[in-house]
Amino acid sequence: MWCALAGVLLVCALAVLVDALVAVRVLGVELAVLAVVRLVAPPPGPVGVTARSKAFDVVFLAVAALAVLALSLAPNIAPA
Repeated sequence: MWCALAGVLLVCALAVLVDALVAVRVLGVELAVLAVVRLVAPPPGPVGVTARSKAFDVVFLAVAALAVLALSLAPNIAPA
């Protein structure tokens, strides 16, 4: 749970201090990592990442990661 929270705080710091596009891509990578962690972790799973069944959590995190990363690669998104 603390590693997931640290990742979210890192994303927030990157958005403010560096660039929002970089922060969004880091968020997408973090979601993908959390999906893999949830997939390989033994039952009952890591606290803070486990919400429903393992299949639901993995699919939800993986789809969210793919969506965030795909949207970050969309054209006409330029840093301000």
